Amino acid sequence: MYTYICVALLTVWLNSVTAVNVKNQVDFKSPSCTLIEGKGNETRVVYRGWPYSVNCENFEIEVDLEDEDFTCIIWDMDRNVVLQNRTGEYYTTLETSYGNPDTQDSSPLNLFLQAKIPGTDICYYSEIHIIIAESPKETCDDSSKIETSSMTKISVGQHQIFSCEVPDTFKSPLAPIANTMQAMWFRNCLAVPQNATILNGTKNSVNKLSIPNFSYDDAGVYTCLVTYHGLQRYVARYRICARPAIFPNTIPSIHCTHSRISVILGQNVTVECQVNLGKGRRTSSTTLTMRWTQTNYMQDNTTCVNAVKGTHYSIDTPKVSCSYNLEETCYYHVATAAERQLDPEIITLRLHIPNVQRSDLGTYTISVETTSVNFGHSNASVVITEKSVNNLPLVISLAVGLSVLLKVIIVVILLACCFPVYTRAFWKKHFKSYTTEKHDFGAYLSYQFSTEMDIFSQQQSRDALAATCDALETLGYRLFDENRDGQNNGYIAENSMQSMAKCHRVVIILTSEYIKDNWSVFRLQQSFMKMIDSGRKVIFILVPGIQEFIKQKGSEGDACCKMVCRALKLNHAIQWSDDKKFKLHKFKLQLDVAMPKINPHSTNFPIPMDENSNGKANGYHRGISTETDVTELNAPGTADSQV
Repeated sequence: MYTYICVALLTVWLNSVTAVNVKNQVDFKSPSCTLIEGKGNETRVVYRGWPYSVNCENFEIEVDLEDEDFTCIIWDMDRNVVLQNRTGEYYTTLETSYGNPDTQDSSPLNLFLQAKIPGTDICYYSEIHIIIAESPKETCDDSSKIETSSMTKISVGQHQIFSCEVPDTFKSPLAPIANTMQAMWFRNCLAVPQNATILNGTKNSVNKLSIPNFSYDDAGVYTCLVTYHGLQRYVARYRICARPAIFPNTIPSIHCTHSRISVILGQNVTVECQVNLGKGRRTSSTTLTMRWTQTNYMQDNTTCVNAVKGTHYSIDTPKVSCSYNLEETCYYHVATAAERQLDPEIITLRLHIPNVQRSDLGTYTISVETTSVNFGHSNASVVITEKSVNNLPLVISLAVGLSVLLKVIIVVILLACCFPVYTRAFWKKHFKSYTTEKHDFGAYLSYQFSTEMDIFSQQQSRDALAATCDALETLGYRLFDENRDGQNNGYIAENSMQSMAKCHRVVIILTSEYIKDNWSVFRLQQSFMKMIDSGRKVIFILVPGIQEFIKQKGSEGDACCKMVCRALKLNHAIQWSDDKKFKLHKFKLQLDVAMPKINPHSTNFPIPMDENSNGKANGYHRGISTETDVTELNAPGTADSQV
């Protein structure tokens, strides 16, 4: 019967004879067999003057265990000398070893291990090369600061044994253990506890330190000092921390935050329970298992299991997860009296179910189990049910919200109907965006004034113009007066049209004399055409009686008045009156609504052209005297004389 014996690393099978890779080789001849590499080349560091050993436990070999012809040979490659040659039963032969008690430059430093399979010409081999290093000169304090060997957690009251040995993975392992070796133990480089005893060593250890009843006072760093032929080494270091004692006879108690949970389908739910393990610690030598089981439709299904701390997902239902955390207490220093006081050890268990469906409803039982019979187990249950949705509060809230919204809409409509001017002015101020158009002037003022007009008409035109200019000036607009500013350019039709194009709006003081004047009508027509082309509306300031005059003339077939009637319907028409009851504030708001919203911080408006602007920010200055019967223009004559 054949079997695989795994002693070291995997064997690399080769199809032909493998050449031997030898360091410091001196006429070493390969054995007369097919070589299969075993563990391969291995380099070991050995301190000068200390022993080392090699053996045949470096192979993975297929062998008949009943065959006693298994052979192991250890060669000195530098001298081409056989150091050990043994044939016999498999396990016994594997223990074939060569030991050097005093490592020096003259010692065998390159060794070839050969293992031959019975009944075949196949040989396994492994090369071991020894590098001699000087033994470090260190004190106990130095060695205690180096993290080697192991860090061990020991429970109070536990029996602990420390071995004075150097593992194979560290430099210069202590093998073989010579009879002449002696070992001393220290705790924090001082004497070991009084209750500690020294035990005899074994094959791989010089001796052992036994502490039958470990206590908080025994925590610290344990160091083993080995003496061999006058040489000394600190070979073993153990950092030991003391944990609370284990009390395995207390059955834990479980308390869940809610015994019944109602959840709306589609929502997430988390079940939370606390496990009181009692005083002391009981999870070191025993393994806790937290098991969640669902009972639904008379069937029990294991939903989620925590075999170790942390978060774990269900195998059958991947969306479900369960978790618990357990913080362990361990003191590397001598614990104080307060630290030795044991509080109940409580851990929190959680079961999380996202997007709950009907299949997730039911009774969930949490069971705390352990591999220790003395520990026992306990459980608790939580029922998850579907929560009936009561839409009445939501309906009431929606109804109240809609009623309030409806009332607000009604109030806004009433304000817009009863106070349209105020509503539009409020909207423009707070919600309307600034215009993107850039012009030199806010408004182009067009009006008719002549000394040939009767005194009443002159005064009416003068007052209407003054009210309009004052309102626009207060709103911050720069004005272009055709009778004042137009004269600088000769006041011809082409310049008049260009001046209109430089203004955001054209404001016409509409009087009967304006309609009768051909030049004024021409400007009105041009303004109307500009309005159609650019989309900018004209603002008409209506004096008392002008609407009746236009309607009468229009009914008589006057083409000009018909054109004016159409223009009034398509543009802004604002009524002005010299009556004492006339509301100037409303008149100003109407002008504000009709004018565009211009950013006060923009640089659209240039510096006023005339220094006689009376300090007005918008560059407006009075064009008609309110005290004389003649215009105050820059050149003599009236508007009628400038054609």
